[in-house]
Amino acid sequence: MLTYALGLGYRGEITEIRPGDPNATEKPFELEYDFTRPEFFDWSSKTGRLDLPLPSFHLPEADADKEQSSKPIEFGPPSDITYRLKLSLPPKYQTRLPVPITVTRDYAEYHSSYKLEGDSLIAERTLRVRQSEIPGGRAQDYLAFLNSTQADARQFVSVKTDLAVTPSFPDSMKLEELMKAAGAAEDNENYPLAEELLKRVLAKEPKHKLAHGRLGYVLLQQGKIDDATAALREQTKINPFDDSAYKVLAQVLWAQKKYDEAEAAFRKQIEVTPLDESAHGSLGRLLIDRRKYKEAVPELEQAISLDPDEAPGYEINLGQAYANLGQTSKAIEAFDRAIKLSHEPRTLNDVAYNLSVNNLQLDKAQQYAEEAVTGMATNLRDAKLEHLTTDDLDHVKSLAAYWDTLGWIHF
Repeated sequence: MLTYALGLGYRGEITEIRPGDPNATEKPFELEYDFTRPEFFDWSSKTGRLDLPLPSFHLPEADADKEQSSKPIEFGPPSDITYRLKLSLPPKYQTRLPVPITVTRDYAEYHSSYKLEGDSLIAERTLRVRQSEIPGGRAQDYLAFLNSTQADARQFVSVKTDLAVTPSFPDSMKLEELMKAAGAAEDNENYPLAEELLKRVLAKEPKHKLAHGRLGYVLLQQGKIDDATAALREQTKINPFDDSAYKVLAQVLWAQKKYDEAEAAFRKQIEVTPLDESAHGSLGRLLIDRRKYKEAVPELEQAISLDPDEAPGYEINLGQAYANLGQTSKAIEAFDRAIKLSHEPRTLNDVAYNLSVNNLQLDKAQQYAEEAVTGMATNLRDAKLEHLTTDDLDHVKSLAAYWDTLGWIHF
């Protein structure tokens, strides 16, 4: 049955297959089955999205640029296919359903419907093909039809609950299943649950090749610094060539102000994984904190090459290093590159602050600081007191900091 499920594009198991009577040709053939997929959704999360596990309709591709005389678009014999899904949801979840659509042409029609019956979601999608082919000159018309069906297939169900849900994990779960569940909990920032699951892994296999490192990370996220340090040190003993444990350990040691050990751990990570995207940048920032500006420069330059997404921040750090080395022209060049890469309020503010504390281009510093304040104020324009989000609160905190930067420049 698993092979059948995979053939439909599922990752799970289909059981209890109930076929209709193939001899009853006067009515459509029906096939019912039960579908089970472990870890389909992390129900410990308060919010999330569910992609509906329905098979896809196989419709031909077409080229809108083909000339009128191109060959026909072939559908095959006329057909009528309906997929129905009944998905059981946990109680006390608020659900936002997909939008039903109907698209009708002379050659085919498509319908979808979505509704709730108690704690069950009922989804239905129907495709009726009336003609075996249409002229190639109707490609644009057909592509609009095809795009509508594909857009409907991409719709998902949003779920939300105000309750703290604690999932149940049986003792019989295998190590791989526990690790996957812990990963899902991490992704949803449910670090206490991830910690519990990883400790269960280690109870079964104390020398597990990955679990100590993962445990160290989730402990760090909870502020359990001493326990995180112990777990990460154990990980480096079990696997001295771990591809991430040293840099996480370095972050923990940095938080404990054990700067020499943190620097050594970052350098060990780079020795093990020379092209690590974040280790060079983190080491560069640590070296700036330690006023080792000359050593910070090559690390930050490598970080900019390795991790373009973080390049604006690294360019600002590079500018800091050059400014403290007295190389003002290189510092200004780095700050300018940061602005070109990102015009976000945070980048504008950080460049403005660093220009001002180094008494460089104060006119530009004021311009950037004013833009940062305006940009963050714009982000808060639509915030509502009755529906404040954590992002809104972060924006308020940032806005205060940006005003502080602007005030410092005027001072």
